[in-house]
Amino acid sequence: MGLGGILDSGGDWTLEIEGGRDEAVPGGSLRGTASFVASRRLEARGVAASLVAHEEYAYEVTDPSARGGSRVDRRWESSDAWRQELSLSVPTVLEAGSHHSFPFEFDLPPDALPSFHSGVLRLEWRLSISMDVGGRDPSVQRDIVVPLKAETISGVDPAALEQRVEGARDGDAFTISIEPRPLAPGAAFQGAIETAQELAPGKTRVEVKLVVSTDYSSGGFNVGIDLGGGVRVESLARRAVHEQRAIWTGTLTGSEPAEGTRRYAFAGRLPDEPVATIVLPHGSARAMVDVVVDRRLRPDVHYTRPVAIGAAWSELAQLIRNEVR
Repeated sequence: MGLGGILDSGGDWTLEIEGGRDEAVPGGSLRGTASFVASRRLEARGVAASLVAHEEYAYEVTDPSARGGSRVDRRWESSDAWRQELSLSVPTVLEAGSHHSFPFEFDLPPDALPSFHSGVLRLEWRLSISMDVGGRDPSVQRDIVVPLKAETISGVDPAALEQRVEGARDGDAFTISIEPRPLAPGAAFQGAIETAQELAPGKTRVEVKLVVSTDYSSGGFNVGIDLGGGVRVESLARRAVHEQRAIWTGTLTGSEPAEGTRRYAFAGRLPDEPVATIVLPHGSARAMVDVVVDRRLRPDVHYTRPVAIGAAWSELAQLIRNEVR
């Protein structure tokens, strides 16, 4: 993959990941070689590698004021969800201009947590190589993507994995179908809504939405502040936060009769980014298809169904071999 992420002097690092992609499969291995060219003589105590899954999650704090008001601040905490470390070299002397290669191999557990990005919850995998020379150590880092396998999807509404889901809105029955199941980042999908209502192809909006919530059940304690004169302000120290965003937006593309109703189709491709329907130690994410009917001067009508986002094994293998755009 060429030069990447040099963090210190003493030489130049190059990281090569087997397969040519910065990805690792749950239950599989991450193999590669870290190469180092010394720019000066170094006495290395050793070379170490680490692969870490690092979780970051947001929470809100309400700060009371003496005037009876309050201010809500959003803050972040983080923790390592998984870590593996390797020793790649015994103590050695590196002469100026010398070349050295350090092969590595990490084994990921079958239930490895997937990479995930959102505005309130993140899980990032990072590969780090460092040479212990005392003082400032030459080191290099690379972000690794771990997709969610369909076999390990959990904590979702069972209907999210159904091909057809029925619902009702203001007494009007509807059915939304979707393929494939689960949806896959970077991959195409298609679906349809069947309803007796007249919808407008080309104008009626369709969205795939991701709903993310952090879990701060381990915090969330009340804090009391005495302001004097018998006045005491209570505030919830930490609260979970929520985020909803559309990760894909399109429109209905056509219609045809369907057993007394009409069938309206839609199709698209999810962005190739680390999103999934997941449960992490400090948060979770679910997803839905939302068909939005815009009604002027009145609230919009929403026809929704849950969906799952992950990568089936065959799709995952294809994503790793060939970048899907």
